[in-house]
Amino acid sequence: MIKLKLKVFSFLAVLYCVFVFAACSSGNSTQEYENVSDSSSIKSSMLESSKEVSTQIYKDYEYIVENGGVTITKYNGNNPKMTLDIPEEINNTPVKIISESAFQDNVSFQCVTIPDSVTEIREKAFYNCSKLIAVDLDTRNSELSFVGNQAFGNTKVAMFSAPQSCQKIENAFYGSLEILSVWGKDTRIDSNVISTETKINAYKDSVVAEQFPKDKGYNLIELTDYSQQ
Repeated sequence: MIKLKLKVFSFLAVLYCVFVFAACSSGNSTQEYENVSDSSSIKSSMLESSKEVSTQIYKDYEYIVENGGVTITKYNGNNPKMTLDIPEEINNTPVKIISESAFQDNVSFQCVTIPDSVTEIREKAFYNCSKLIAVDLDTRNSELSFVGNQAFGNTKVAMFSAPQSCQKIENAFYGSLEILSVWGKDTRIDSNVISTETKINAYKDSVVAEQFPKDKGYNLIELTDYSQQ
């Protein structure tokens, strides 16, 4: 009788151990599966992200697509014409940003046309384009809101018209401008953008007019409406 009880007890003990081992193995398998699944998701996300910002080429332009728009990162062309017309869209996607140093040191054009779709011209975008003398953009329809530091530094650009949409102009011209027209009443500009010789076209009740008043020696020409464009 005692031997029978011992056998039953031993059998139950073995059965319990088998059950515990099976449960642990199942838990580890589940955890391993979850870890593999998480790792796969991370890799998939990284690959997708990499695809979104990978550099592409269109004619003489290198660009990336992000946030639904094209950012031009580099121009490799040698433009035979005097005027360079930046495309408004590439592969049906609007050109939104001209990135840092995208056209820097290029001396193949004298005038550049900025499409209405561009919202930002970033730092040193056209820096040291020493033959550049004119920037053409539509002050009524342009979506340009920001011009970065030295964006047109070391160029020969003497006149610039900031569109209604423009919110900020940093020290983009090295203080070499002869005429600056500001068509937005809330546009803010760095003091080094202009010199005392610069003629400023702006609204008398605009931020620019308040920032550079006549009593500081700046030649402010008051604008009254957009018909003066």
